[in-house]
Amino acid sequence: MVSHTGADVMAGVLRRLDLGPQRTAFIGYQNHGGTLNLEGLQKVYSQTPEDIADMAKHMMSNIN
Repeated sequence: MVSHTGADVMAGVLRRLDLGPQRTAFIGYQNHGGTLNLEGLQKVYSQTPEDIADMAKHMMSNIN
């Protein structure tokens, strides 16, 4: 789950969809502060397309 809200907040709201740490990951706001452009924010919060694809690959490797 990728969100511009805090990952812990979204995990709480979407708890029913959470299949456990082996099958569900939450990526979101981490309060690093500063004024950044879109690309800078995505990089700081590990939300670039590459970061999201890497997380998805990692999560898929956990599925048996």
